[in-house]
Amino acid sequence: MPGVKYQLYWWSLIYYFIVFVVPYFFMENNCEKTFSFWLFVFYAAYVVLCAVWEIVIVFRIQKLLAKPSLLQFNKWHFVELFMGIIARTDTFLDICFVHLIANCWEVYEPWVIPALSFAILNLIFPFVMLLRLLCKKSETGNVLY
Repeated sequence: MPGVKYQLYWWSLIYYFIVFVVPYFFMENNCEKTFSFWLFVFYAAYVVLCAVWEIVIVFRIQKLLAKPSLLQFNKWHFVELFMGIIARTDTFLDICFVHLIANCWEVYEPWVIPALSFAILNLIFPFVMLLRLLCKKSETGNVLY
């Protein structure tokens, strides 16, 4: 289906923007405070829109197939969608934690490096897989991008 690949990249860019940039705008400037409630509303809106998009794409692909039995939205798709949301939310909360302890560097200095290392490890696998997909060659020898 044309355009789906670019839509996937767009959703990935939005996710990384929400994870790395948006928390700065919703952070309270005090060490005793946390993020604004609206940060989590913003993230929840992203998760809901992304899930709806994924479901719509599966149904659109299913309509285009000559044998609809090859791809049907079923329990497995729902579980995969749910587990993906949990994984993205876990990484989002890890990065939010890093933002919090980095904001109060003087108090939490010893914890910044371990927390940042854990968050980076959570991001390495999807990023490497995305790069592999971008650099993968098809059977015809053309680069897929």
